[in-house]
Amino acid sequence: MPSPFDNKTQYEIESDAVRITLAAVYFLAFLSSLLGGCTILIASLGYRAFKFPRFIVVIMQHIAVCNIAISLTLILPTIISLLANGWILGDHLCYITTYLTYYCNLAGVLFVGILTTSKLIILKFPLQLWFRSTRNAHLLCGALWVFALNVPLTCLISDSSDITFDYRIYTCYYSFSSPIWVSRVWLINLLTTINIILPIAMVITSTIVLLVIARRVVRRNCKHENLKRQGIITAVFTAVFCCVSYLPYSVFCIFIRLPPESQILSFRVAWSLILVNTVGNVYVYTVFVVSFREFMWIAVLSFFYWDKKGDFINLL
Repeated sequence: MPSPFDNKTQYEIESDAVRITLAAVYFLAFLSSLLGGCTILIASLGYRAFKFPRFIVVIMQHIAVCNIAISLTLILPTIISLLANGWILGDHLCYITTYLTYYCNLAGVLFVGILTTSKLIILKFPLQLWFRSTRNAHLLCGALWVFALNVPLTCLISDSSDITFDYRIYTCYYSFSSPIWVSRVWLINLLTTINIILPIAMVITSTIVLLVIARRVVRRNCKHENLKRQGIITAVFTAVFCCVSYLPYSVFCIFIRLPPESQILSFRVAWSLILVNTVGNVYVYTVFVVSFREFMWIAVLSFFYWDKKGDFINLL
């Protein structure tokens, strides 16, 4: 059963101006996500620009890798499709981008959930040795990468060809329109609950507790408490962006059963909000993490700074 949303005549964005404007917005998101993710990795791996516990920094690195992957597998193909008013990258890339988009987005939600939970555990139990090990952090993130395969593998096993170019969002999308899914609506709801709703519930719960702790920390004024406050604020805003990004999409998938012609705008908005989580992290770190902001400032100065002889000087 083909998806109704591959009907160009009915669902395309007819205005060239609107499509070009959307492509420009997605291009800005692409630059922010790709360059931001690379900057976070360079800052944390090469210059130790984050003064947080290494366990937390490792999780932030995995989130950055997720954002880079999403920029290449989701945002960039969408830009090309908007400009071309259709999919021109071939069937193989259509399949690859679809499964990788699901995989990386689901992994990203899981990483944010473990970021806020780990931050809370470290604050409540600072002497817990397990959360001081970078090796343990990589093992935990590796387990989450493996767990995030559950949705792509389920789709691949159920009906690997149930993929179409969706004119609502101008990218390839697993449409769940195959007859096999008619009797498996419960499975779609279960996958959405396990991979999005429960992690976001964990994010919200841990974030509320972090805010309670932040109220106590904000009254103290010392270097250690300032670093702790920066870590809490960073985790909280990362959590907020995650919830804003994925809650509308998950609610749409589970609860909204609209006729196809009524889904266009609502689904486009829910899908586009996913970019908030991908784009927002580098801005959160720049605003709230002093050491990272100093790294960014010095990096910009280094790029433009030359000595009197005309030689480039790297201030880093």
